[in-house]
Amino acid sequence: MIHVENLDGPTARVVAWDGGPSVTVACGGSRTVGPQGAPSLPWHLTVYDASSGRVLFSHTVTGTIYLIIRSDRVLWGDQPGNGGPVPGGCH
Repeated sequence: MIHVENLDGPTARVVAWDGGPSVTVACGGSRTVGPQGAPSLPWHLTVYDASSGRVLFSHTVTGTIYLIIRSDRVLWGDQPGNGGPVPGGCH
């Protein structure tokens, strides 16, 4: 599973595995991507800025992962996190 929370970043397009469907996560939103229809692990996860197509983050997924999208970076780990400083808000 991939848990995505967008605290104050750009609208993100999350592709959990090569050729997989994309999930959009707007600023202030969250989504969970499950394994339905997925190939076996590992997956090649890529997170894009939905408006520009710029890659914000990529990672080889071997188990549950938590992503926190911030205005200047993407934080990740295998446990939920707090996201750091208070979000600057959505623009």
